[in-house]
Amino acid sequence: MECLVELEGINSWVIASWLVLILFVAGILKAGVFTHLVRHSELQHRFLASIVFLSLLWHIRYQIDFGPAFHFLGMAFVTLTLRGSLALLAGTIALSILALLGKSSWLLLPLNIALTVLIPVMITFLCIQLERRANFRNFFAYIFINAFFGAALTISTSILLGVASCWLIGEESWSSDHSLLLTYLPLIMMPEGVINGMLVTGVMVYFPHWLGTFDPTRYR
Repeated sequence: MECLVELEGINSWVIASWLVLILFVAGILKAGVFTHLVRHSELQHRFLASIVFLSLLWHIRYQIDFGPAFHFLGMAFVTLTLRGSLALLAGTIALSILALLGKSSWLLLPLNIALTVLIPVMITFLCIQLERRANFRNFFAYIFINAFFGAALTISTSILLGVASCWLIGEESWSSDHSLLLTYLPLIMMPEGVINGMLVTGVMVYFPHWLGTFDPTRYR
């Protein structure tokens, strides 16, 4: 979910959001992500593949007249594969590529990164922690809680915050169109969960070592 409301110009909150984005990217780089990436060639392939995957997935979208642009996220799968920092960086690069192609707004790039990348990664990470604390021994718990449920929760939260952001930024008052979008949430949550769940299941069967957050020793 992205917010593509047309802004009349650069204002104080746009500048502030860009400063926050710069600090955000600097924090990721300071965490030694690139050093870890350079040392592992196989991880580089997964990282670049994730950028291509997200760029293509987010390119397929449907934009509403008053601002919201809907598309599948896929961030739960990417987070489970790359872990937090690399998933944040991959999503940020993918969305920046779309902005370069004119498919996303440069002025609203920090907001859209928060909606499309940061919040989904945080929610997926929370699901991972909850699943680990519950100490489930069946590996299906990893798939259902982190991939299916986690993905459905990420896109529902992204849409709720995205619609609210478009309403606050735009000049239009809250209308029945805004409310109607929220009624479609269950129809969007299920496909998002299925897509991420199927991807994680396939990778777990054939390439379990690709899942950076999966510890096979925890499961029977």
